[in-house]
Amino acid sequence: GKHVNFTPRLAESQFIQAHIAIHAMCDISDGLSSDLNHLCTESNVSSLLDAASIPLSREVKKRVKPIEGALNDGEDFELLFTCSPGDADKLMKLWPDHFKCKLTNIGQIFASDDPFINNQIISICDNLTGKITPVTPKGYQHFL
Repeated sequence: GKHVNFTPRLAESQFIQAHIAIHAMCDISDGLSSDLNHLCTESNVSSLLDAASIPLSREVKKRVKPIEGALNDGEDFELLFTCSPGDADKLMKLWPDHFKCKLTNIGQIFASDDPFINNQIISICDNLTGKITPVTPKGYQHFL
């Protein structure tokens, strides 16, 4: 599996750092929901994910609820980072084709006291229905 055969995103992280101001960055090793929760908690912010933008692997697409696998499966070893909306747009335009991974904007970050997200650390929006749902981090728990 990918957990024993992956390419660390060193060149990609260096490219990002060289072209924009990164607010926070980590790799997704314990699951998107779990690692995003760590990032938001440590930064005292909240997030709203766009369900339609979250990349789905071939394996996850086979599941009854693919989005749950995308949010909670671990060992992705992809980068998760935050930056300003302007820097996100800039980076999307500059992203080199030779990188094997695709750059994807999966959501927004808000001040933790923003009433829009109802005091949830992570929420997800279904663009088809407009419904915003709280996300409970369910990634890998090291100490349980």
